Amino acid sequence: MRTQYRLMATSAAALTLICGATPAFAGLVINPVFDSSITSDPNSAAIQNSINSMISLYQAKFTDNITVKVYFQKGGGLGSSTFGYYWNNASVAISAMTADATSADDAVAVSHLGTNVFGSVAYTSANGRALGLDTPGFLSAGGGDGFDGIISLNTGICFTTHDSPVAGQFDLYSAAAHELDEVLGTPSGASGALAFAPDLYRYDGGGNRSFSGDTAAHAYFSIDSTTLINEYNQFGRTDGDWGDWVAHSPSQTQDWTINSGITINPGEPEFRLLDVIGYNRAPVPEPASMTVLALGAIALIRKRSKK
Repeated sequence: MRTQYRLMATSAAALTLICGATPAFAGLVINPVFDSSITSDPNSAAIQNSINSMISLYQAKFTDNITVKVYFQKGGGLGSSTFGYYWNNASVAISAMTADATSADDAVAVSHLGTNVFGSVAYTSANGRALGLDTPGFLSAGGGDGFDGIISLNTGICFTTHDSPVAGQFDLYSAAAHELDEVLGTPSGASGALAFAPDLYRYDGGGNRSFSGDTAAHAYFSIDSTTLINEYNQFGRTDGDWGDWVAHSPSQTQDWTINSGITINPGEPEFRLLDVIGYNRAPVPEPASMTVLALGAIALIRKRSKK
C-alpha cells in the first residue's frame, strides 16, 4: 500500500534584513510542542518518542545556532505541514547563501547563483534564520504563538518504533521528517509566481532552470545544473507537492507517495538540499575521534549507573 503527503502553506508578506554577525554555532535546536490530540492518545509516549528521535537526528546533522519551534498535532492523510514564510528581492537570499557557505556543496552551489532568474525568493521563517535573516516564526496554535510550523500526522495509520516496521502501516518517524523538511525550508513554488529558496537549484535535464510546473517536463535538484541529485515530483504529476521527490523504490523520506510496512530513513538528498539553502552540516568525526567519543559515552553511562 502507498500513501501520499499533502502540504498546506501559509504566507506572510514581510521584508527581511540581514542581521549582524552570526554568533558561533552552538547547534540547531528544534523545540516540539505537542497538541492534546497527541498527549491524550493512549500511545502518546511512543508517538512523542518517535518524533523526538527524529528531531534528535536533525539536531545532530546541523549546527545552526537557531531554535525552531514546531507544533505537532493529529491530522488526516499521512501528514501535512503549515509553515510561515517571508520573501524579498532574490539578491537578499543569494547574498545570504553566499555569506553562509561553509561546505563543499555550498561552494559549488553559490558559484552558480549568478544565473538567478527570479525577481523575488521566499524562504520559510526557519530557513531565513538559518541564513542569518530576521525572520521570526509567527504561527499560532494550541493557545501559543511564535511557531515556525504546524505539523499534522495521522498517527493512527503509523507504526511508532522506527526499526520495527508493521505491515500495512507507515513509518511515523519518516512521515514526521518529511513534514519537518518542509518547515525547515524545502518547499518549491514551481508553477506559481513566487520561487522558494530550493528553486534556485531546480533544473531540467539540460542544465537550464526549471520553474514552469509543466507536467510533461522533468525537474531535478542539482547544485551545479548538470549533476542530477534527485528528481522532483513534476513529470506526470497527479498529486503531492512540487517540492517532493518522485516516488522511489525503495521509498525515500521526501517522496510524494510512499510504501507502507517499511522503515524509511531521511537521506543525503534531503540533507544536501537543506545544506545549500542555508543550514550548516555538522562535521563528521574522524574514526579515531569517534572511538574516543564512544569510550567517553560508555564511561559516562557507567558513572551514572553507579549512582
